[in-house]
Amino acid sequence: KGVKTNDIESISIEHVFPQEPKEKSLDLYNNWSELGCAEVIINDLGNLCVVEHPINLEAGNKPFSEKKKIYERSTYISDVKKKRKWDEAEIVRRGKLIIDFIWIRWDFPLNNDSRYDVGEFLSCNNKPKKKKKRLR
Repeated sequence: KGVKTNDIESISIEHVFPQEPKEKSLDLYNNWSELGCAEVIINDLGNLCVVEHPINLEAGNKPFSEKKKIYERSTYISDVKKKRKWDEAEIVRRGKLIIDFIWIRWDFPLNNDSRYDVGEFLSCNNKPKKKKKRLR
């Protein structure tokens, strides 16, 4: 489908997992924060999507279970609307799909060794544990 040029002013970039999580999202955020990777995961390409500006405003910092209902009205993000949950695994998987699409679509002259390994980059299990702020 794609975004038409005349739509540019009416769309915005949405963080599926919220930048400032509240309520139901706090446990997952605090776990990522304690592992030192919350900011990386939240700002990863796999967690970002194009939506209509009013939908982004309404979704705000709500948890995924609530955002998903709001996303139903979007003409974009069909892949995200179908998910039951939104966690690190989904963010990494989606980020890799987007990057693979970019390499294929624009025919980047890179071999497999040069590709960005999203899973290795993002995995919290590979990060040293350090304390970060906890949200309440």
